[in-house]
Amino acid sequence: MEKRGLQRRPVHLNVLVRHRGLPVAFCSTLDMSLEGARLYCGPLGLEPGSTVEVDLSLPAGDDAYLRLPGRVAHCDDGCMGVRFTGVDGADVDTLGELLDRAPRADGEVREAGACYSIFL
Repeated sequence: MEKRGLQRRPVHLNVLVRHRGLPVAFCSTLDMSLEGARLYCGPLGLEPGSTVEVDLSLPAGDDAYLRLPGRVAHCDDGCMGVRFTGVDGADVDTLGELLDRAPRADGEVREAGACYSIFL
């Protein structure tokens, strides 16, 4: 069973998920903490332990994003849990500020917005 150190908060952010450097899905967060996020991504077929990068859209500008490395913790029912890995101090500060300002969601998939799997 996955152990979590920090409580996740329901937030809604647009996300681009990358695997092996390639974009694989455009989706939304359901909840998030400084340690990880639960994403509504649809069926991606990524196995637990797979490395990914999560590009979080920042409210600062249309092209502003925060790229965080992570590992898939679980992938089921159209949702994927990602545990962030190797996040440096500046990114932790940015993520903390983002969590404080991010639009709140109620945790329901219907509130998560669109999900688009990208097949190359």
